[in-house]
Amino acid sequence: MWDEGRVPYRYLTTESDLAHYVPGIDASKVKLGVFFEEAGGANPFLATYRFADDARKMGAEFIVGREVADIRVQDNRVRGVVLNDGTLIECEHVVNCAGAFAFRVSGMIGLDLTDRFWIERHGSMITEKLPFWMDALVVSYHPTLSGYWQQKRMEKDAIEGEIVACYSPDRPWHGYNTKSHVEFMSRMARSMLEVQPGLAEVGLVRHAAHHYVGRVSGIPLIGPCGEFDGRRLPGPTGFWHNIAKKGHGFMCAPGDGYALAWSMVNGELHPWISECTLEEDPSTIETMK
Repeated sequence: MWDEGRVPYRYLTTESDLAHYVPGIDASKVKLGVFFEEAGGANPFLATYRFADDARKMGAEFIVGREVADIRVQDNRVRGVVLNDGTLIECEHVVNCAGAFAFRVSGMIGLDLTDRFWIERHGSMITEKLPFWMDALVVSYHPTLSGYWQQKRMEKDAIEGEIVACYSPDRPWHGYNTKSHVEFMSRMARSMLEVQPGLAEVGLVRHAAHHYVGRVSGIPLIGPCGEFDGRRLPGPTGFWHNIAKKGHGFMCAPGDGYALAWSMVNGELHPWISECTLEEDPSTIETMK
């Protein structure tokens, strides 16, 4: 798969190779490592503001401090949105990219997604600051203690940083729930210590939780409703979804946005999102699964 996508990588097979990227690793418990030399990271908050700045230069307008109260539909076609101050914005297309609140937005057009999608709790925890010593994002595919963590440089030129750690549970808690839970912290700590036992004395500062939207296949919902390209999909024409990324929304946003815009302009579904519609093939499953 990586070769087909021309993704540079190399296998880490010796203890010294593994320790170079993951300091303090217990190599006796690792069968194989893979290093992606072109992988990188970005601050999602700063990047989002930069996207917005560029969008304004291209003529986009952002309305902040307002909430969409209703979506106007006539003759099974989107006609506009109504804000909570009563303002009506007429439009031909509405994209539902409301994340954990996407079900509520789809409900405004009478479309119930809860029979195929769900909201799940996704936790994370942050350690105390440590001298900066680990640059790589560590992803463990342990059969029962998988997880991923990375030391973050939150301030420019900082010489120390926190470790942010997450994992995706096999049996996630469904519904809205952002409360801290000792089960998450215990499970996350075991995952990290399995790989880097030297982290045992590192203190935890806080634990938080947010929400993912998902469905059984793991494939997101990106595409149209109503009549489109010779098909008849649930919901009114002109209503689009861009949800259920299971935590990959920021990484996929530029490509997903381009594919949606291309589809609107050309009247056909872009190949990138051809399998991401409401008409999901039951035999299709996300590659990583």
